[in-house]
Amino acid sequence: MNIRIPLALIFCGAITTLCGCSGKQIGGMESGNDRNFLTKYEAKFSASPFTGNTVRVKWRHKVGGHLSPPSLVIGSNRTVYVLFLDGKLYALNDATGTVKWICKTGNDRVSSYFDPPVIGTDNTVYIYTHDGKLYAIDGSTGKLKWEFKIRGYIPRYAAIGADGMVYIVSYNYNLYALDATTGKLRWKYLTGGPIQCSPAIGPDGTVYVGCYDGKLYAVNGATGKLRWAYKRWAYTTGTSINSLVMSSDGTVYMGCDDGKLYAVNGATGKLKWLYKTGNPIFYALGVGFDGTVYVGCCNGKLYALNGATGKLRWVCKTRGAIVDPLMISLDGKVYAISENEFYALNAVTGRLRWACETAPISTPKIGSDDTIYVGSWQGNIYALTDIGKLK
Repeated sequence: MNIRIPLALIFCGAITTLCGCSGKQIGGMESGNDRNFLTKYEAKFSASPFTGNTVRVKWRHKVGGHLSPPSLVIGSNRTVYVLFLDGKLYALNDATGTVKWICKTGNDRVSSYFDPPVIGTDNTVYIYTHDGKLYAIDGSTGKLKWEFKIRGYIPRYAAIGADGMVYIVSYNYNLYALDATTGKLRWKYLTGGPIQCSPAIGPDGTVYVGCYDGKLYAVNGATGKLRWAYKRWAYTTGTSINSLVMSSDGTVYMGCDDGKLYAVNGATGKLKWLYKTGNPIFYALGVGFDGTVYVGCCNGKLYALNGATGKLRWVCKTRGAIVDPLMISLDGKVYAISENEFYALNAVTGRLRWACETAPISTPKIGSDDTIYVGSWQGNIYALTDIGKLK
């Protein structure tokens, strides 16, 4: 059966690349077979004629039929953890995709898709729900270790501190610190508004949260005492902070509704620089290993900025809004989802490696060997390898 696939027109800086997906066999799997990744209901990969690189499917495993993509997280124990909206957590062998165990939380209000589970250094998996519960699951056995209940909606995923603390936020204005072993409350800090973004943890243990009140808060991770509050609305009004990331030098980067990316000194709360994209920034924000800051916007553009100065390095134009979190690999690639298209770019130059049209998929996760793990809305989990030399 021949499948006709639309072409994707992609503008990367001053370079224009026309990429189409063919019906050729890729990695030993043929398009038209509804049992594999290359169907009209799933994703269609092809080698970009611009780079000559290819993507191969290492394995595929179906873990259920669902109407929303799952969310994924990878443990240090060679396990991929997959969470669906029905509250089931699957543990898969990262090399084969076989199921190790299934945990049924009994809660069908878990956060998924944009918000993956979080995993601790001991491979404890933390799952949070929209009705205010946080579950701690043993990553080896799938057994419940503890649960914690708050009054309020938990909008984003937790952050794990090196000191054995778990930090969660809520629309009830509070930042919570829990003991990772027992789940007991250590402290909570009341901010001035609902908290939309996940906490970020600095090198010294400071916890940063951004709120709808337009402030970036710096809280002592051990005591819950305020260190400083950066009044972002002194520079612009009426918008919220949607995402935070930390760099190794202690700079806090925040993406906001006003279309600006702010770089703030994590020690002092002073503004270092800001960059105007002109469109809201949601969760597509990340820092590369060389300090480059990558940000995706609702205008369909992916920007790479010098983390120290805020100067533009390159910009890539896609065909839709970039909202999902970005993934940056150790070998120099940036992966982004633009509505129903999946892109891989050279992190240094912004040049396209490949692109594919997809059904809704989860935010990709990257293993220690640079294997790409992704889940589809039909309940299929894939392990992909991006081969070829980086160009």
